[in-house]
Amino acid sequence: METDSSEKPHLIAAFSDTHVNSLVGLVPPGSSLGDGITATIRNAERWLWRRWLGYWDWIAELKQELDAYVTSLCVGDAVDKNRKGHYGLVSQNEAIIIDMGCAAWEPVQAVSDLDIIVRGTDTHTGEQAHLEELFASAIDAAKNEQGLDAWPFAEFRANRVGIYAAHKPETHGTLWHTEGPGIARNKAYFRAAMLDAGRDVPDVALFGHYHRPLDTGDLFGGPRMIFLPSFQLTSHYYAVSMGRAHRVAPVGGIAVICRGGKFEVREKTFLPANIRRKPWSIEDIVLSQPKRT
Repeated sequence: METDSSEKPHLIAAFSDTHVNSLVGLVPPGSSLGDGITATIRNAERWLWRRWLGYWDWIAELKQELDAYVTSLCVGDAVDKNRKGHYGLVSQNEAIIIDMGCAAWEPVQAVSDLDIIVRGTDTHTGEQAHLEELFASAIDAAKNEQGLDAWPFAEFRANRVGIYAAHKPETHGTLWHTEGPGIARNKAYFRAAMLDAGRDVPDVALFGHYHRPLDTGDLFGGPRMIFLPSFQLTSHYYAVSMGRAHRVAPVGGIAVICRGGKFEVREKTFLPANIRRKPWSIEDIVLSQPKRT
């Protein structure tokens, strides 16, 4: 990355889909459910929480190494009150969900100088993403030009590098053989729409929602388009309803380092480990059951 050494770098810590309050999303240890009840944290949630802390430790190291400003950029679905069903949630109480979100953002704000929250889907964050708006206000996130706490999309410049972020891509591929063409198609649609509207094409375009990391690199010019990983483990919907229990996606985020009109992207991801130490044996299960009479 060619840089202007006289300019302080600006590091964009970009991540998405933390789904705080989901049973397979971020649940801060010790989260209170009210009336003296504390949320039970399972091994998978502990593992995910440690990876979340690991990502922010990495961002803190980069901040010190580069002597950089840090903006945290959450590209949607920060918190979760899934309207399609509540069985996969820790709580349905919006006040408790906001409290959990604030606790989850403590390691973020220990490092960041500025925080931006982009709106996710109405399915997870309510009509007009009102839950995300309440959460963004609670953590004192930066407001956009219209005074909204949670941005419908983010478009800004950092050290003369153009950044665009929105939660849901216009198109994507969901199978192994369509993922690459999907993000390439989305890049072509996005670039054409920006040019048709007479707008500058950003240097970097970030999207969430998909939960699987993809990156076009510099293929066919700008923008460099990135589908971000999530901080949510595989859900019932993905594993069962979509028939993909065999597919495991990494969790994590990226750092976009901007300086002197140039940028560099670094990635920090973690692949969930198989917590089960050995495969189940049907014979062991049968032998462990009491004999039927």
